[in-house]
Amino acid sequence: MTDHSFSVSLVRKSERAIQIARLSLENEDPDSAVNRAYYAMFNISRAALLNAGIPEGDLPRTHRGISEAFRQHAVLTGKVDAELASALSRAESLRLMADYTATEIDAHAATKLVEQAENYVRTVERVFGLQQSAGVETVGPGEIQGEHSRDEQGAATGNLTGTDEMEEARRKGREEWLKLQKQKLESGEPTLEQKRAKAVEDWLSLRRQQNRPIKDREERRSAADLGRGEQAKGSGKGSEDDLDP
Repeated sequence: MTDHSFSVSLVRKSERAIQIARLSLENEDPDSAVNRAYYAMFNISRAALLNAGIPEGDLPRTHRGISEAFRQHAVLTGKVDAELASALSRAESLRLMADYTATEIDAHAATKLVEQAENYVRTVERVFGLQQSAGVETVGPGEIQGEHSRDEQGAATGNLTGTDEMEEARRKGREEWLKLQKQKLESGEPTLEQKRAKAVEDWLSLRRQQNRPIKDREERRSAADLGRGEQAKGSGKGSEDDLDP
């Protein structure tokens, strides 16, 4: 596949992802909307980098790498303002939350992200001359899962790019970690957070034990001083009584 063909494919994938993000909102699925909105921005950013002259083989192979390369070739060159470019990183943070945690994304937040993604895609297409590079394919609701799988579950077809392979590995790693944590909770084995809390508690208990002898000595010393004071007071009172006529 030539760099131009790959760029055309990325633009089409971006357009489809935006359409699916809208459909996901209509179907009250904010998590999927966030996922598709992010990948619309991610793919159009890769297309822009190809258009800027970076060969496909030299494209960064991580999400963070794509974000940084886009900043260099779009923001530092004055083509795109920094605020628009930073939307890609913010979208990735929300996408990671939607994909890999138990947090359910709020519908309002998802809607706002889809709107930002649309503005991002349209701006990048215009600035890098990508509008005419590909036709937009219409996507129906029944194709949402299939399109989602092409980006994040492509291992089933064996057609992953280098970036997709890393994303798939990261997804599987997160799933394995969550599975392990669930097993620990079900077996009653303490979690890492519980172990840390227990260690802090043991440390504080040890400190209290170490400080106890010092406190006891201070209390005994105070009691002895008080006793001597009372004795001295008693002795003084007896002397005064002896002087009375």
